[in-house]
Amino acid sequence: PEVREELGGASVAELGKALGERWRAMGDEEKASWADKAAAEKVRFEAELKVYNEEHGDTVAQARAKERAEKRGQSGRSRSAPRRRSKEEVAAIEAIKAKLEKANGKLEEAKRREAKNIKTLSKLGAKRAAAQEADDSALLAQIDQLEGIERKEAAAIQEELEAARGRVQKYLAKHGEATKRPPREQSGKDSGKESGKESGKERGKEAAKAAKEAPDPKPPQDPKPKRLKKLADSP
Repeated sequence: PEVREELGGASVAELGKALGERWRAMGDEEKASWADKAAAEKVRFEAELKVYNEEHGDTVAQARAKERAEKRGQSGRSRSAPRRRSKEEVAAIEAIKAKLEKANGKLEEAKRREAKNIKTLSKLGAKRAAAQEADDSALLAQIDQLEGIERKEAAAIQEELEAARGRVQKYLAKHGEATKRPPREQSGKDSGKESGKESGKERGKEAAKAAKEAPDPKPPQDPKPKRLKKLADSP
């Protein structure tokens, strides 16, 4: 909406070009933030699309894609049919999705802590200027101590952000691998079907094993003493 307002009556092509230029001008950290949001939205969209398909059938786009496939001779008239995922595979995919959502939640929490840390350091900087003007050595000593704690926390938050982004990317990769289109099997052959079921169970077990991870570490406790915490939080 902001770009549309800036460009007035720009065409879709012009809007796309402008957005592309802004994206290329972004730094890696800012791009990573938008990439994380896009990944979370993709997971949400796929889940909602699955529910929609179960209740209402194909969307217009899906129906058109099937029509195009039929014209190319790739319709359901093929001798082979898509293999349905086993219960184990579906359960494993859901487990990975839950892990991904949890990882996204941890990432957002780390971002909130980062914003709070930056705000606190800014407030301490203003208090330092006031204490220097008043020549209050006792208050300056407290501010020095608080700033040291906050800077250590800032470094810890950066490590946590990197770890959280790594977990999100890992689960995105696992989700993509687990949700790949199932292999096709020959119809009308019972032995082939049984073999497909067994292999599906094996894939489900492997995916479930991959979804299991050690519990996320507990967030670090606030190291500031109560009296210093009160000083940092005061306006």
